[in-house]
Amino acid sequence: MRSSGLRQRWQEKAKLTLLDEPLNGVDFKAREQIVEMILRQADESRTIVMSTHLIEEIESYVEEAIFIKGGKLADVVNLERERMTTGRSLTELYMQLM
Repeated sequence: MRSSGLRQRWQEKAKLTLLDEPLNGVDFKAREQIVEMILRQADESRTIVMSTHLIEEIESYVEEAIFIKGGKLADVVNLERERMTTGRSLTELYMQLM
């Protein structure tokens, strides 16, 4: 299972962790395990950047979203602030910006 290899690499607490599509190509149970592991590792001293197209699956635990379009930064959004001020979801932001 891919999540066990990912778990082994997370033994060290790096200040910045980049995850490229960690939920792609894995079954639902493995996705749940990967998400739980990511959430356990997240704290104020660590930044986790994850690229994904599975927007609805990550929306409930993402604090900020970085949108890249055509290789250029399109927007950086604090999702809690966005929800409170406009009521828009991450999916709605994605559809608007991309």
